[in-house]
Amino acid sequence: MQRNGVAMQSDADVLEAELLSVGQQLIQFESSCDSYRRMLGIFIGQKVGDRKLQRPSAVQPLSGESARPELAMFAAKIDRLTAQEKMVKSSSMPRLGFFAQGYYGYPGLDYMQSMMNSDWSWNAMLGVKLSWNFGAYYTQKNNLNKLRISRQQVEVQRDVFLFNMNLQAAQENGDIARLRKAIADDDRIVALRRSVREAAESKLRNGIIDTHDLLSKITDESTASMARSMREIELLKAIYEYKHTINR
Repeated sequence: MQRNGVAMQSDADVLEAELLSVGQQLIQFESSCDSYRRMLGIFIGQKVGDRKLQRPSAVQPLSGESARPELAMFAAKIDRLTAQEKMVKSSSMPRLGFFAQGYYGYPGLDYMQSMMNSDWSWNAMLGVKLSWNFGAYYTQKNNLNKLRISRQQVEVQRDVFLFNMNLQAAQENGDIARLRKAIADDDRIVALRRSVREAAESKLRNGIIDTHDLLSKITDESTASMARSMREIELLKAIYEYKHTINR
């Protein structure tokens, strides 16, 4: 267009400056990409090299049920305290036991018979034993109260933990919903910017606008596309934070 006298030298200079600027950005992005690949390799303990890296899919967990290990810890503490309560209650109950003893030898259990006869014989003894610790009644109520208070403390700690976790999960769910809506708007914005840029290219070919106007439309489309990509990364980060919250 410049050779044919349709465009001016300044128009060509604008394009050349823009090409040089884009070339510098590409060099910077490639250098950053190599650095991040090396950092990733050190982080995961593997050589990434030129392997193709695939971005994880932004899939949100369908179930909001938590599988945090802290919940298992609270449950184990409550089970332990429940077992201790049963043990305290059983300590004051009467204990009935049976015993049996037998042997073959001399002397036998019948000492009178053994004094008159030195022969070996079979001997056996069976019995029932009943024991009752009345002293446990004096400390049972106090011990049970202590265990119940400890159990209530654990339950309060569990409820506070669940409240804080659900509060954080609700906030992260809100961020995810907001980002999904923003990405849907970004798709429409990128489509509109692309349409405007294509129209500007047609206008430039027909001599209606100059290259500066076209570059402005290209920049607008590029900015909208980058904003969408950044928001998609934010969405992926928010989903991973949500997964970390409910299933650490």
